[in-house]
Amino acid sequence: MAPSYLLLRGVSRGDMAAKVLTMEATPTQGRLVPIPFTLIYDLASIQPNHIDSVSA
Repeated sequence: MAPSYLLLRGVSRGDMAAKVLTMEATPTQGRLVPIPFTLIYDLASIQPNHIDSVSA
């Protein structure tokens, strides 16, 4: 079974495409939600005045 991909994106800019800050592959092994996950990212890429989004 193919893994699910988790994305952390910076979505603050309405006039630009969302910037992918990190992406992780998470094997689901046939499980249904909720599925525990961990996203590893560079703390410097997170801006306190921006909006970010996690999606799968």
